[in-house]
This record gives sequence, C-alpha cells and structure tokens, in this order.
Amino acid sequence: MCKQRNTYIDIAKGIGIIMVLGLHTGFHFEWMTPFEMPLFFFLSGVLFNEKIPFKLFMVKKTNTLLLPFIFFEMPAWIYNISYALFHPGVSVSESMMNSAIPTAGWFLLCLWEIQIVSYFILRLIKHKSVILIIAVLSSGIGFILSYYSIDNYYFINTSIMCLSYFLIGYLLKKEVLNISLSVISCLIIAGLLLCLEFFVFLSSSPNIFYRENILGNNYWVVIFTAFSGVLAVIVLSKAIDHNKILIFYGKNSLIILVTHLYFKKIITIWYEDSFVIFSLLVLLMIPVCLLIKCYFPYLIGRKSIIKLSSSSKD
Repeated sequence: MCKQRNTYIDIAKGIGIIMVLGLHTGFHFEWMTPFEMPLFFFLSGVLFNEKIPFKLFMVKKTNTLLLPFIFFEMPAWIYNISYALFHPGVSVSESMMNSAIPTAGWFLLCLWEIQIVSYFILRLIKHKSVILIIAVLSSGIGFILSYYSIDNYYFINTSIMCLSYFLIGYLLKKEVLNISLSVISCLIIAGLLLCLEFFVFLSSSPNIFYRENILGNNYWVVIFTAFSGVLAVIVLSKAIDHNKILIFYGKNSLIILVTHLYFKKIITIWYEDSFVIFSLLVLLMIPVCLLIKCYFPYLIGRKSIIKLSSSSKD
C-alpha cells in the first residue's frame, strides 16, 4: 500500500516538473502557472515529518535543501557579481534580477525556510483548526505583501505565501495518501477541476509569478486556481498510477529544478523553437540526473556533507 502511495506522489511531482520545463522554455499554457509551484509546496507538506529531533531535522534539511541551493546558485552568483563589476551603472541586485543565467533554486531556499517554521508550528500546535487558521493567515499576509509590492528579500514573502500550501498539504496528508477512487472517477474529477481552474483563470487573467511573490490583485482567484490545479494533478496522478518515465522525473525533480535553466541556456545557442528546446531539455535531463546521482550525490543531499554524531541524534 505504501509503495502505491509513493508511486502516484512521484507521478504528481513528475507532471509538475515537466510543467516547469514547459514554462521555462515557452512550450506552456499560461493557465497552468497558478498551480505549478504550489503543487510542490503542497506535496512537501503531505510528506513532511516533524517527529524527529530538532538537531537531526536541521542537519537533514541543510544537507537536502540549503546546501544544494548554495551549490547550484553559485555559478549564477559569480556570473552576476562579475557582470555588475564590469558594467558601470549596473548594481549586483539588478544583475541578479535580469540575469543572463537565470536559476530556479529559489524554491529550495523557500522550502528550507517554510520547513523550519512548520517544524515549530507542528511541534507546538496539535489542533488542526489552529493550524488551518495559521495557513489562512499566512496566505492573507503573503497576498498583502504582494499587493503592496513589498520587497521580497531572501524570498521571505514567497515563503509566507507558500507556507499556506505546505500546511494545507500537511493537514490533508491522510486524504492524499489514501485516495481510493476508480480510474474513471479520478479522470472525471481531475477534468472538472482543471476546467474550473481554466475558466477562473480566463475570467481574471491573473499575473502570477511566485519567485517574486507577484500574485495579481484577487486573493480568491490565486487560492482557487492554486488548489484546484494541485488537487487535479494529484487525482490525475492516481489515475495514471504507474508510469516509469513520470516516476523517474518525479524522483529526480530536485535535480531537474536546479540544473535545467543552465542547460536551457546552452540549448538556446543553437535552437529557438520552444518545442525543440523543451523536447531536448526533457531528454537531456535523464543523463544529467543519472550522472549527478552517481558521481555527485553530495550536491543534492543524497549523501550528507554535514553529519551528526550518534550521541547528538537523541
């Protein structure tokens, strides 16, 4: 039973990361934008375990989130700082914002921030109703920060907004991991949810960009399009149930997330067509994932750089 659950969660991640590749190559439907990144925060909440000692928790999350963020962002930082130094009038922050080497590692830093906050929330608060209130408040605060264009230092504003998706995922853990619907039922529900998300998106055309916590001007549209899309992908994944390709991409979504924009930059030297770039990138990610897992597991937290002594784990 547990294996089956993990399978469709990995499939959901696989669908999500392929949508991200489509977004970043231009081979993409705009109406998918509102739920692509919320999907990953939501699933992270579903899989979250706060019942481990804090020291062990911090070491684990530093190895799997913070250090990979630093490793894979470093080439872009070096380039952007160098670019600013050799171009008078261009600040480092401007160079970062308009980078010729864009990155997607921001998600790792946000997730690291969210998981640390969530650890304390979920260790201290056991009432689901209170956790739900905190989730609603965080989404409201995140939206207000977006509405008034408050600076998003270290992606804190994005983390505040996406804490809501994470906590709701945690609260729905049992429901998500125990879906027992038939394939037909899953397909019907997923189809209805996607249709609703599509029409709500079309009716308001929100400008949503989670990296900078840009959320448009309608809170309810943001929330509805995010959760309807997230739930649709999860239910659809349950209907698919077994797909080795999607499972592979899902299990390696972190590697793909932090590396794909570097390889996209290389591909676009020779190709301009969005479908060609998308297709080549999807194929190229397979050997990239295998090579990093095999030869550089420390870069993605598969092997720990920071370790605790056995006495510190208690």
